[in-house]
Order: sequence, then C-alpha cells, then structure tokens
Amino acid sequence: MKRILFFALTLVLTLPLGLQAQESPKAMSKELKQIMRDLSPEQQQRVLAFARQQQELQMRAQTQAEVVTAPDQPQAKPAPQPAQPAVLELQPAQSMATMNIGTQTEPVRPAWLEEAETMAHTTVEWAETTYDFGQIEPGSKVKHTFTFRNTGEHPLKITRVKPSCGCTSPDWSREEIAPGEEGFVEVVFNSAGKSGMQHKTVTVTGNFDPMNMVLRFKGEITAATGQ
Repeated sequence: MKRILFFALTLVLTLPLGLQAQESPKAMSKELKQIMRDLSPEQQQRVLAFARQQQELQMRAQTQAEVVTAPDQPQAKPAPQPAQPAVLELQPAQSMATMNIGTQTEPVRPAWLEEAETMAHTTVEWAETTYDFGQIEPGSKVKHTFTFRNTGEHPLKITRVKPSCGCTSPDWSREEIAPGEEGFVEVVFNSAGKSGMQHKTVTVTGNFDPMNMVLRFKGEITAATGQ
C-alpha cells in the first residue's frame, strides 16, 4: 500500500497544475484513475490535499518571481520645498587692538650713522666746499684736498666719506679732531674712460651740523692739442 501511495503522489506532482487543482479523480489521467481506485477514500483525500498544497506553493513562488523580475517603477519625486530666505549672521566688528597686524621692526641702523648721532655734536668750518680742476688730460688722475677746522667745543670725528662714483678715491682724517684743530678730506679723480665735463660729489658724515656735508668738484676732460 505504501508503494501505491508513493506512486500516486509522484504522478500527482508531475501533472499540470490544472489537473492538480481538481478535487475529483474523474478529471485525472487514466493511470492516475487506476491508482486512485486502489486507494481508500481517506487516502484519496490525502493525495488531493497534498496536490493542492503543492500547487499553492508553486503559484506563490511564481508570483514572487514575477514581482522580482518586474521593471522598477519610477519613484515619485518629492514636491519642491519653498526656498528659505538666506540668513546672514553679522559678526561684531573686530577691535583694532585684537587684530594681528604683525610686529614691525625698525631697520638696523649702520654703525657710522649711529656713532655720528650719539656723539656730542660740534661745529665745523670748511675752507672750501667746491673745487674746479679745469682742464683734465684724458686718462690722468687729479687730486685735491679739502680742509676744515673744528670750531666747536667737542671733539670732531668723521664717520664716513662716500664718493658719488667709483672713479673717485677719498681719504680723510681718521682720528678725532680736537676743538680748534684742523682736518682734511682728500679726493682723487680718475679720468680714464671719461670725456667732456665731469661733476662729482663726496658726502662727508660726522658729529657736526649739518651732519652730512657735500663737497663738490668738477673738471673738463679734453684731448691734448695736436691729437
């Protein structure tokens, strides 16, 4: 009997779904009808109930597969929200005292200038502050000495002598000049590579007023007669 029941179940599972849905053995195939006749009414009901259960499971699986393979439906876009007005958050003005503007440092002062400023100032009298060399032979060197006297009450010191060009070589009194004594500033002008009228200067710095004294000289470089 178990073999007959097993064979009946196998046939039921292999039938189309339409036949499995029938509650009576009349609509079944000839082979199934023969087997079903050998079963008791209780066994027949069990076979048909099992067939309907399998049909429902297959239909449910088929429905789920169709849902999975169905094309995605476009999702509704959310309704646009009204634009919110921009809110500007104003910060209180920053105090100038708290602003980081950096630390400014004073430029380094040259030693010759600092010395001239810190020494006690005196007065000076120059014998001359301009000089004319007149005619200068091309390529020659000419020299002139400017002299001065310390007319003040403190020692006088020249801290720097700066010519206006490299063609002038200066020399001067390096030691302090006592009150009432004299000193000098000598200039040597090299005319090599130059021609025509030349105007040059030498700036003398020291502890006197004015602190920067400008000495001037000139000369005309001309070719010798017959050249």
